[in-house]
Amino acid sequence: MKKLIKRVCSALVSLQLIVCASALPSIAVGKAGGNPYGINDVDPQDSEIKPTLSLSQVKGTADSVVTVELSVIGADEKYCYTDLHIKYDSRLKLVYRDDEYAEKGPAGKKLSYTQEKDGESGILLTTSADKNSGRDGVLWIMDFQLPSDAKMGDVYPVCINYKEGDHFTNFENDEAGKLMEAWVFTNGIEQGCITVGNEPEDKQETTTTTAKITTTTTTTTTTTTTAATTTTTVTKKVVQPQLSLSKVKASEKGGAIVSVDLSVSGADKEYANTCLFVKYDERLKLVNGEAKKGPAAEELEAGQAQFSDPENQICLVTAGRGNDGRDGVLWTFDFQVPYDVKDGDIFDVEFVIDDGCIFQNRDMNEDGEEMETWAKEHAENGYIEISDEIEIEGPVYSLGDINGDGIINVSDAVLVFAVMINPGRFSEEQKLAADINGDGRVNIVDYVLILLQI
Repeated sequence: MKKLIKRVCSALVSLQLIVCASALPSIAVGKAGGNPYGINDVDPQDSEIKPTLSLSQVKGTADSVVTVELSVIGADEKYCYTDLHIKYDSRLKLVYRDDEYAEKGPAGKKLSYTQEKDGESGILLTTSADKNSGRDGVLWIMDFQLPSDAKMGDVYPVCINYKEGDHFTNFENDEAGKLMEAWVFTNGIEQGCITVGNEPEDKQETTTTTAKITTTTTTTTTTTTTAATTTTTVTKKVVQPQLSLSKVKASEKGGAIVSVDLSVSGADKEYANTCLFVKYDERLKLVNGEAKKGPAAEELEAGQAQFSDPENQICLVTAGRGNDGRDGVLWTFDFQVPYDVKDGDIFDVEFVIDDGCIFQNRDMNEDGEEMETWAKEHAENGYIEISDEIEIEGPVYSLGDINGDGIINVSDAVLVFAVMINPGRFSEEQKLAADINGDGRVNIVDYVLILLQI
């Protein structure tokens, strides 16, 4: 592990970040396109949950492949059933992602899904689950190829169009879910588009060259040399990644296990070598003393090291032979909160940004340095906030409380033994709760330790 960190860190060079921002068309938040949504005697303004579904507003060039994301804001763990019709400009070509029309993003990682073509220029994307496990963030990712004859300034809409039977609701589909759905389709849609121009994160480097033009007349012996200036514009892509740690609300269940994600956006297939330091509130316990590699690092080699001083800090490292890092969840932390938590308690989970922090491409070149500088300057920290407003939709497991009933007794000891014998019968949360000593395994040692607590 130390060798891996050393090898990655040794390539650091100081460079200045150059950024040129480009404006995109402003599209207001409002109702979905397509058919009018039937409100059915409810007032969307009465909804306590007022999410926004937004499609990316991005730029591209002729014949290029451009990524459009469908994101959810304001409905974290409040929804599960969604039926969304996406309509795109008929001049665009939908490009498959891993043999599917669209790729499910980190906001839908706990949701089941289906997708199907809807006419020549549309797709239907659906999700479902047995509880409200839809998260805020990127729910769907789609790739579109612009036509080869696209001209500067052309705009290609990508829209959410409502059709009868479409949904954005909770598991119960109760009054709160119906009000939320009514709000979304009548007030909470931000449509997307692709505008033809320079890439939005591009910068232009202008070089001036001088050419000599010689003209000769036949009436004299004088030769005149004139200097003419031509300008060549070279476009260079600047990747502007966003590193973020989840901002999570949790119930007042003492000892509960709460997940925090470290996510990447804006750097899909642009990075490989990373070395990230995360510090968390000393009152939190990192389950098993390590983080879990997420789907964004699936094609990367990964390692980690827990600090001894301070004990509440961890170093996370990835490396790759190519720029195979993806947008999405790069790492996930499972934290056990203290048993004496109360409403309003906040437990910070933060990046430690210093010279050893790395977010680079495979070649560790100038482009990688600029990308790294941007990532460091714009990293967003997270936290776990304890709230009495969080309704528990099922068992909340804490260490030793395998059945989630709020007490640790002989029933839990029996379940620890059962996890040892047949772990496949139990959820990941229950396995974490049964790992009493936090060594990543459930065995006879954990069984003895829980007996001592009874």
